[in-house]
Amino acid sequence: MTGFFMTIWQRLGIEPTNDIKEIKRAYAKQLQVYHPEEDAEGYQELREAYDRAIKLVKQRIDRSDDHIPVQTIERHEPEDQEDQEDQEGEENAAVFISRLPRDAGVVFSETELHELGDSSESVDEFIAQAIAIYDHFPTRISRDAWIELLNSKIAWDIYSKDEINWRMFEVLKSRRYLPQEVWQLLEGFFGWRHEFTAQWREQEFAGADPFLEYYDKQLAEPGLNYEFLLSAGNIDYDRFLSCRYKGFQALFVNDLKEAGRFLEEAYGLFAEDPDLLRLLGEYYLRKGNEEQALQAYGRQIRVVPDEMEGYLARARIFFRQGQYAQAVEDYQWVLSRIPHLMEAKLSLGHCWLKLGQEDRARTCYLEVGEQADPASLEAVQALQGLAHAHPEHVRKLYNERRAARRQKFELKSSWLQICVFVLTLLSLGWYVHSVMMETNIKKTATVTSLDQLENAPKNSYVTITLTDVLDVGLGLYELQMGEMKGTTMIQGRSASEKNLQYYGFAKHYIYIGSLEGQHIVFLSEKWLGDSASLLMRPVTITGYARMLESTDVESAVSFSLRGLPAETQKTSKLYPKYIEEGPQLQNKSMVGRGNSLAFYLFLCCVTWGLRLHMKKKKAWKAAYSERTSL
Repeated sequence: MTGFFMTIWQRLGIEPTNDIKEIKRAYAKQLQVYHPEEDAEGYQELREAYDRAIKLVKQRIDRSDDHIPVQTIERHEPEDQEDQEDQEGEENAAVFISRLPRDAGVVFSETELHELGDSSESVDEFIAQAIAIYDHFPTRISRDAWIELLNSKIAWDIYSKDEINWRMFEVLKSRRYLPQEVWQLLEGFFGWRHEFTAQWREQEFAGADPFLEYYDKQLAEPGLNYEFLLSAGNIDYDRFLSCRYKGFQALFVNDLKEAGRFLEEAYGLFAEDPDLLRLLGEYYLRKGNEEQALQAYGRQIRVVPDEMEGYLARARIFFRQGQYAQAVEDYQWVLSRIPHLMEAKLSLGHCWLKLGQEDRARTCYLEVGEQADPASLEAVQALQGLAHAHPEHVRKLYNERRAARRQKFELKSSWLQICVFVLTLLSLGWYVHSVMMETNIKKTATVTSLDQLENAPKNSYVTITLTDVLDVGLGLYELQMGEMKGTTMIQGRSASEKNLQYYGFAKHYIYIGSLEGQHIVFLSEKWLGDSASLLMRPVTITGYARMLESTDVESAVSFSLRGLPAETQKTSKLYPKYIEEGPQLQNKSMVGRGNSLAFYLFLCCVTWGLRLHMKKKKAWKAAYSERTSL
């Protein structure tokens, strides 16, 4: 048994100890040597040694008899203690799983669920393990390695969370080259983007930390590939990744000098990275060096023969250089993977046309014309290619489309003509109706009997002759001063004339006349003089016939009649209508405005119809000239 335990400590690289922190530090250090992807067997032995050492130390601490040898603890390991540890591990695993983001995509085996209970117990150890994972490149790009780190108990300790948060962020400022999926995993766990990048956006023009901008880009923009660096051997990974990233950013802003310097330095470190080769190809194209661009894209194709970006880029260069046969091979390869890629199919048609293969070019152009949107650039370019490869087809297609456009135009013109005709009829009818209504309103009804007055509509405009006129001494005034300025009221003329500044002059003078023995009140715009002189002659007045009952006029006249001398009093019974003299306000009526609007609409419709007719006539002449010129 002694040899067995020595093997555990030898695998961890330390002397036998009861210090759990020392065991964990040793385990983190040995992970750099025994990586699961490079040495699966060595990693399994290391993991077993670590698990065994942790269990043995925990059992020794939990037992009250501290002097019992380690070998005895191993031989007499109580089952209930092991079950308790299993349960604790599963509970910790459940807590971790429930707090992972929904899109983490983590799947655990039963062994891994048990291992979630074993965790770091200090922030320093957590940070040390993170640095160890980063410094060993295969574990750096392994999402599982980072998930295992985040499984640590200390990472979920609410009392240590803030310290781990900022210390981890500070560590990654100097160790920033991680795959995008790892950044997304860390963001889902720590939530740095919301906390820190808001500060960068507020201060991005005031010299904020450039790492915040870098971090935001890693989450938002498509990431570069890291997997191919596993075959790079012993190189300075961070230097390569730094040069590649800086070259990419310089190329993005078209700083070709800086882009070339960084990309070529990265190429000197490792020449088999497909993303770097793609960036170099783009750089050489912008520099106008197509030969070096072809070499970069050719090398990219050899590294990743199943990706089409290199083939498309190389085919474009071949076409510009006039190497149409080589371009055909690349385009055919792309179409064998993506048969409906319009760019490749259209470019293949151009290549066949340059090679004198009109039938093949016509097939490509027709397929593009059928599959692409008729209004798209690809459809237009396909039609232009057909004009060279198959002019008869283009002429036929042109004639068909021209006939369809002409038919559509004629149909549209017919509907427009119908609409103009209907609108013209409606506006003309409205105009005639308005004229007739206005003419009827302008007519003044002459009232010679009580029956006619009774049958006259309310507020109708009438002319009436009254006899036995009596001045009741009242006037209708519009107040000139005070809070009620602008309002109208009926007042005795003798009182109002004494306060002329307040009342002003009367707008109407109120009288009573007779028609067939009925006393009718009327409001005159002029003062008719003394009533004694009116008894001998009739008075003719033109105005509006209004209802008298329940108005201020009725109450004022009735009160005034009771105050007149006995020899001038008349019966207090008044006819239920009174006449208010005044001109007819025709210009402010809705009928007058409607009349003008209808006439204006009628003129607009006529003008529109004439212009439409002239346009159609011009189109017919152009079509006739085109047919005769063919």
